[in-house]
Amino acid sequence: MALVYSITMMLGYYRMNEQRTKAKEKILFWTLMVLVLSVLVYSPLHYGFSYP
Repeated sequence: MALVYSITMMLGYYRMNEQRTKAKEKILFWTLMVLVLSVLVYSPLHYGFSYP
């Protein structure tokens, strides 16, 4: 459940810094995208049981 905690912390950080630049928003957005994609690719719950 560390994943959920880290996502919650990232979203809280995003809300606190809404007035920052668009570049910072884009960096945070891609960080979240990479995190989600890495979980989908490496998670055994999603793929481990379908095709080993």
